[in-house]
Amino acid sequence: MPIIRYFVVVGGVLIALLLAADRYFPAPVERTNATDLDRTTIRIRSARGLPEKIVFDTRPRADLAVRLGSFRRAPKSCARGAGCNAWGDS
Repeated sequence: MPIIRYFVVVGGVLIALLLAADRYFPAPVERTNATDLDRTTIRIRSARGLPEKIVFDTRPRADLAVRLGSFRRAPKSCARGAGCNAWGDS
């Protein structure tokens, strides 16, 4: 199976690179005096304000409901290709 062989070969190469890097790179230096860090709080204020809030009106429109109610629906007995058009007329 070529996919398993691929993972075995690539995994072996990656492990070999990891071991080689561990051997040839210097060990990380540990910090002994980490208590003298400056922990000053920095507060940033901007001269520009945020844009105005956009409000979307999501209420249903009454005039749209009246117009949609005036459409005629095709009867369920009218199958496609049975001599009926999309509006239910024969």
